[in-house]
Amino acid sequence: LNDPLKQPYNTRADWSDDSPPMASGQAESAKPSSDNENLVAQRADAASAGSGSLSRKDLDRLVEKVSLALDMDPALVKAVIKTESNFDHTAVSRAGAKGLMQLMPGTARDLGVKDPFNPVENVWAGARYLKRMLDRHGGNLNNALASYNWGPGNFDRKGKANMPGETRRYISTVNRHYAKFNKESTPRA
Repeated sequence: LNDPLKQPYNTRADWSDDSPPMASGQAESAKPSSDNENLVAQRADAASAGSGSLSRKDLDRLVEKVSLALDMDPALVKAVIKTESNFDHTAVSRAGAKGLMQLMPGTARDLGVKDPFNPVENVWAGARYLKRMLDRHGGNLNNALASYNWGPGNFDRKGKANMPGETRRYISTVNRHYAKFNKESTPRA
């Protein structure tokens, strides 16, 4: 497995509709931990577990490969990664979301992820989940981002009008990064 982009990946397509992949919106069932020592220990375990980080160039190649395979805009996937983890594959949220795309443990398990700190597994699973949210909302980006962040069950039950402020800020931040990455990837004449 010298080339991280050729690593085998389980493409199991089970989905948990009530679990957001990350914790920034904190679904009803997510319990934030006040124990920062546990978070530090998880991050240290991730860093030493051999999950491996990717260079920025390799991460860009991975995002391109995943986006092409899923018929998604790589700038969008990159914007979600930037917003979720700031490109830190060892990121752990207070609610327990892990990795580049901040997958919650239940969602990661449902997506067949064995190591959420493995950048290849995490990006493939997070992008598949994001694609599912885009399909679920007929391509409506803001609704898909709300479901990714807040959880599709919360979005369906409570509605767009009742989104928490944190989810509204999340949508705005992803859109800002998305525009920036689109501008950077547009060739100049």
